Amino acid sequence: MEVNVDGTASEQNKEDQEKFERSEKIVPGSDGWLSPRGNYYEAKPDEHDEAAIYLVTNSSEVKDEEMKRFRHSYDREDYDVKNDREKLKQLGWILVRGDILRSEDALNFTTLQLRSISEAGIKVISAFDGSIEYSSDEVQQVLDRINTGFAKSKIIQQVKDDLERGELSLWFKSTRERTIQGIEDFKGKPFGRSIPTDELYKEESEVLPSEIFNIMSDGSFEEMKMDLGRTEFTFRVIGLKTNAKIWVEREKYSHDGLSGGMMGDYNNYISMYVVDEVLMKGRLKNLIEHRGFGQPPKIKFGTEDGYFRKFFVDVLPKK
Repeated sequence: MEVNVDGTASEQNKEDQEKFERSEKIVPGSDGWLSPRGNYYEAKPDEHDEAAIYLVTNSSEVKDEEMKRFRHSYDREDYDVKNDREKLKQLGWILVRGDILRSEDALNFTTLQLRSISEAGIKVISAFDGSIEYSSDEVQQVLDRINTGFAKSKIIQQVKDDLERGELSLWFKSTRERTIQGIEDFKGKPFGRSIPTDELYKEESEVLPSEIFNIMSDGSFEEMKMDLGRTEFTFRVIGLKTNAKIWVEREKYSHDGLSGGMMGDYNNYISMYVVDEVLMKGRLKNLIEHRGFGQPPKIKFGTEDGYFRKFFVDVLPKK
């Protein structure tokens, strides 16, 4: 922030503050930057870069997020060389442009951003060719149903009670705390993060991760399993009226006994994305290429002639 000798804000900074004032709602039809917390900073169509420079320099939201993401100076080397517009995008800010939002992130925004976009009546379309419009209202309804399921789950409540009573070992306690924290974090940022669980004993190895996965995929119409060796993925899809899909993913990684049981038999990471066929194919291709170690995946379709089967041939490596 530019300041005068006496410590007061410079005239230029005052002008910027007046120009890019924070608002709790998006002005319909306007341009501006929307923060992960749902705060909106309106800017004219030719002021996107100017507003980005101001926000990166002065916004406490930016500073807070930088502190969370970059604990050491070397962590932010790639970030620091980016221009301010790209910095905001990396931190989860959205550039709003009128009534239609074309985003490479599909609809993988925070809950507060989703609500702001919905209230402003903005149509959301993926930036990729062949993608379709999404309904932020419908996605919000799915998220509300999931959070209600978490709140009502007897299994999740039992884990919370055990933690409060201190009935678990210190190591077991830390793994369950991560899971409960992941569920809490999901309420604010449901996309672009995973809820982690560790399976420690075979007799209870499926209870907690399966409960979380089932709640998140409630209403799904099809399932597919993809075995990539030490990692097995289970995908379920929830259909939306717009023909977009909510993809719920369970990644189950086996330590294969190499850790001697110290890290648990399996690690689970459960996440979700808003996708269409264009994005889903890209996701599957990436997993096969980078997680399969050159080996073809073993596929098991829940429905042989269903949704997954009809397009999966496009993502398998050519023989």
